[in-house]
Amino acid sequence: MKKLLYSFFFMFMGINSYSQNEYIIDKKGEKIIIDNGSTQMSSIGSDKTNSLFTLIYYEQNGKKKNINFLDVKEARYGDYKIDTYKLAFDKEFPYFTLMELNGLKLVHFSKSKLNNFVYIIDNNNNVIEDLSFNKRKHKGEALDNKKRVDTILRKYFGQCDEFIRRLDRYKYNNAVAEYKSKFLQKIYKPNETDTNEEYNNLDNFFDNPLLQECIN
Repeated sequence: MKKLLYSFFFMFMGINSYSQNEYIIDKKGEKIIIDNGSTQMSSIGSDKTNSLFTLIYYEQNGKKKNINFLDVKEARYGDYKIDTYKLAFDKEFPYFTLMELNGLKLVHFSKSKLNNFVYIIDNNNNVIEDLSFNKRKHKGEALDNKKRVDTILRKYFGQCDEFIRRLDRYKYNNAVAEYKSKFLQKIYKPNETDTNEEYNNLDNFFDNPLLQECIN
């Protein structure tokens, strides 16, 4: 039996604060009106391949259903927005929109454990910045590229305070570790905030691809 690695991107259930209907449009053009606030999504990967298999779970008139993320053409639900673009490949794929500001969009797509395809595009879907990076490499050129991603995001969307606060949460490791040994306490200084020098947490920023509203 294959061993599976589970990585839950998000779980959005419960109180709904949206007045419009939530929906998914599949690749065939069929519009699925879903029960507001019923969605959740999981991404499953095998230890034998680098592929990620992502499913969106939802309810339609109280009945539980699901759809493969790659079969989605467009979707609006909760804090999430999906549209299709032809950017990194010869055919269209669904991308999450993480930010819309001043005529620009930050979009993200991933179907493997290796790469995040990230772009800043304009309203005509022209690529302004290619911010794609390798998830597993953290040294040399790969590290420089991740630093660039962080810098460019702040350049284009720095005026949105909440977006920057969220980005900062993934840039720094704020977890406080507790050590009973006083010797270990002196060595590791658990109460200090450690800078995430290798930007390992940058993956997590895109693994929870909610659409950030800019409220300053």
